[in-house]
Amino acid sequence: MEESGSRRRLIRGFGDDVLLRIFAHLTLRSLAQCAVVCKYWNKLIESSSLLWRTMYTKNYKTLKATVGLTFMSKIAKLSLPRSNNETVTDWKSRAVQEEQCAQLLSGSISIQPWKAHRGSRVNCCRMMMDYIASGSSDRKIRIWSSKSRHYMEEYTLPTSAAIVDLDFDTNKILGIAGAELYIWRRDGKRRLLRQMGGHNQRLYSMCHVDPEVSVGCEDGAIRIFDLYGGGCSSIIRQHTEAVTGVGVNADLHLLASCSRDGTVKLCDSFSGEKVASLSSKSSLAEAHCLQVISDGLNKLVVGTASGHLHCWDMRMHHLLWKSKVSNGAITSVHHQPYGASILCVGGFDGIIRVVDCTSGHILSAFGCRKNVHYNHTSISKSPSVITKAPKEGFTKLGSEVLATSGSQSARDSLLKDSFNVTRCLPPQLAHRLSDDFASGMLNRNDPPILSVRLGMTKLVSSHPDGTLALWEFGL
Repeated sequence: MEESGSRRRLIRGFGDDVLLRIFAHLTLRSLAQCAVVCKYWNKLIESSSLLWRTMYTKNYKTLKATVGLTFMSKIAKLSLPRSNNETVTDWKSRAVQEEQCAQLLSGSISIQPWKAHRGSRVNCCRMMMDYIASGSSDRKIRIWSSKSRHYMEEYTLPTSAAIVDLDFDTNKILGIAGAELYIWRRDGKRRLLRQMGGHNQRLYSMCHVDPEVSVGCEDGAIRIFDLYGGGCSSIIRQHTEAVTGVGVNADLHLLASCSRDGTVKLCDSFSGEKVASLSSKSSLAEAHCLQVISDGLNKLVVGTASGHLHCWDMRMHHLLWKSKVSNGAITSVHHQPYGASILCVGGFDGIIRVVDCTSGHILSAFGCRKNVHYNHTSISKSPSVITKAPKEGFTKLGSEVLATSGSQSARDSLLKDSFNVTRCLPPQLAHRLSDDFASGMLNRNDPPILSVRLGMTKLVSSHPDGTLALWEFGL
């Protein structure tokens, strides 16, 4: 207790003014790390408008020297509108947004692929901080470190169904497979907490807004599950075919859904009452995915099988823009909460596009270097695995280490280490594409993208060959 008290006094001993002067010399990433040291620092950093105004000014000058004044004026249009009475949130959001735009639109790109699930299709991926979650057709969900690309946790379905969609936070993991919703607890035991279903309808999509999970079903209905009650609380029948995307706008209390029948609909997230039908079967191709953009923008973006993006105003229920961004089907659309007014779009053509949310224009597009495809790269065995003497309970056979006896934890540990060191593939460089490539007018041979998630300075994509790829941006 005395040691803890002395540390607390040391942290506060500098005084607010001195600490703010020190914080003002840090980068945005270092400042974010300082904000999680203790509650005192967090409150000081979050509440200081002068600090964030100083950080924004310093960061703006740095970015302008790096990318140029012309490009900075383009980036400024994608961030928050300026006002006379700037708040802490405004300065902080603008600094983060302009940094993100500069990295995505003009920074260098490197790709680090790795075999996340050998011989299986990685249907979905999610990213939170430095952690990546992947769900595959091999019945497994794995949690990876984005720095080492080693998996740290693994969760296996009790059935033979493939993971279709997932979500995770610091306490739990949710996944849908077959006709069931599975919830695991992320503690030391990693046990299956709940399994909910009972309706015999295949699940296609999921949206988690605690304490409820909305799932899109094969019969065109949306079923709402109570995480803590453990059952289906309501059924909303919106479509005639499978629901391929669901999303919730918490500000407007609206539940959005899209379907293979080409319809996009809104309903009240509390009562389930139908609010609006944004498209009819004849006006829209088969819808594959959707993204709800809140944060005051209140937009709904839907990707279709024809390569179009459609954007609606969720408050006024009218179409804002429609844009042809690809010749192939769009499989995934993502917008980072509190990020800039940009979308990250992935599809079967294997090209990742950055799209302006306000107009639908393609701001940037990038893919692997021509004729270089990581799904064709051979998997190299680590010498440490091949030459290491087997531990007790293991038999060495050629370059493989086989578990024969011993404790389950020992077998799992060695097999996990062996998996991690043999799955990393050589890093690659990506390049930005010309306007012809960006608009999808030319054919390429990039590996198809099934899911994509955008972070601050990186994004992750999943592919049919069992591969995950981490795209990192830098100035």
